[in-house]
Amino acid sequence: MVTTIQFSLLALLCLRLAGPTIAKDSSHFETYGIDVSFPIQDRVSTNYAHLDHNKYPEKFDTPPMYDAMAVQPLGNRLQMYTDHINSCREQFVPSNEREFNCDQFEYDRILMNRRQPQSMVNLTEFGFKKIQSPPHLKKLIDQFWKENKDKGKNEAWASGNSYVNHWDSPTTLVSVDDRGLRGSGGRLKEHIWAAASAVLEEWTQVELQPCSLYGIRVYHEGAIMLPHVDRLPLVASAVINVAQDVEEDWPTEVYDHQGNAHNVTIRPGEMLLFESHSVVHGHPFPLKGNFYASIFIHFEPTGHTIGKNESGFFYVKEEDQRKSSWSDSPKAWKDANREYLSNTKQGFGGQSSSMEGGLPPYIKRESPEEDHWLAFHPEGWKTPEKILPSEAHVAAKTGQLDELEEKLKKGNREILVERDENGYQILHQAVVGGFQDVVKMLVSKGAEINARTHGGYGESPLRIAEREYGPNSPIVKYLKGQGALSIGPEL
Repeated sequence: MVTTIQFSLLALLCLRLAGPTIAKDSSHFETYGIDVSFPIQDRVSTNYAHLDHNKYPEKFDTPPMYDAMAVQPLGNRLQMYTDHINSCREQFVPSNEREFNCDQFEYDRILMNRRQPQSMVNLTEFGFKKIQSPPHLKKLIDQFWKENKDKGKNEAWASGNSYVNHWDSPTTLVSVDDRGLRGSGGRLKEHIWAAASAVLEEWTQVELQPCSLYGIRVYHEGAIMLPHVDRLPLVASAVINVAQDVEEDWPTEVYDHQGNAHNVTIRPGEMLLFESHSVVHGHPFPLKGNFYASIFIHFEPTGHTIGKNESGFFYVKEEDQRKSSWSDSPKAWKDANREYLSNTKQGFGGQSSSMEGGLPPYIKRESPEEDHWLAFHPEGWKTPEKILPSEAHVAAKTGQLDELEEKLKKGNREILVERDENGYQILHQAVVGGFQDVVKMLVSKGAEINARTHGGYGESPLRIAEREYGPNSPIVKYLKGQGALSIGPEL
């Protein structure tokens, strides 16, 4: 018997939403396209590589049923998906109308996979990047794991949640908020967020605000995670492999902005940066081994770009604009960037947002996500709350030399080392403002010339000056003359 919601799911898998979807790529098995490993935007492909029209295309025409279907090089994935969803249905039978069932979760997952990738402003060219975790970040997480790895608790999943096969392979969570765990709590989260944001801001070139950090999730033998996009406002994210005991690598499947799949192996100590709101990601192949432990760190853009040139949210650099498929006209990019910046300064978001929109800066106007988001946020988007900077930070950024000298004369030397919410000391702020007289005074009073932002994980004053004003600016020459080093997060 097929229930109404099951029928709706089947109907969804047979139909497409109007509008553009992520392109399929059936020409390269190593970078297969959408709907190959699992249903992502449509039915999982049954267009097997061994079929005659794929093996001998010069002899056999492609049957109509396979015309728009990517080649399936991974075997009978339809059977694997069917087994997964049926197992979920058997495990979770709603006891009342308020409980979601597996088909409802699947319906929602596929709708999000269709709607969000085409509706988001891309922050980077490809949407993901693998790097080594910064040593200080790795040390923080490794220490927490070492002291608490045997104290994880079964992770709570909503009834019918089909994203992970938690009913067959339960996940455990070593929570950073669990007060019973050594080293847990707000201070640990702040340090992790600070270190991760320095790297992600360097990669995306936009200012970020923390929005989610649960702890270390531990997957076990047989675990899978269906390909999905994260719910907003989880936009710029990082996942770090903390530890593993596996028989073979357990790749993370990610789909770039062109819709091609990449199976990325993340080994302990490695870090995957990705735009989790628009880049479909998951673990569609069962884990072979005892465990795989990883931590997810999420941020939301504030609407402000990094750097004084304010080139906008778009990933294409000015010299590369002619190469973009979005438009052949460099002027179109500049106009869109200019309009974007004008609107975000007024507190309105979207690629071509307006006073009527009230969208976050990472959602495009007139996209499928616009109506959906506004339906749940009728009050519109508000910039994530920020901690007010100290008087000294404001004075340094606005060039108030006399006020700063007066504070230091009164013995308030702590202002030299105090940090704002982004880990900036007043020397960093003076450099951002471009006030060389303030910079010289602060250095003469003992400000640490190589102090780094983001709690010691980000950029040095010289690195900021080079980015803001160029390598030959007077402020850069002064800092170099004082022995300053150009230091920043390494990608």
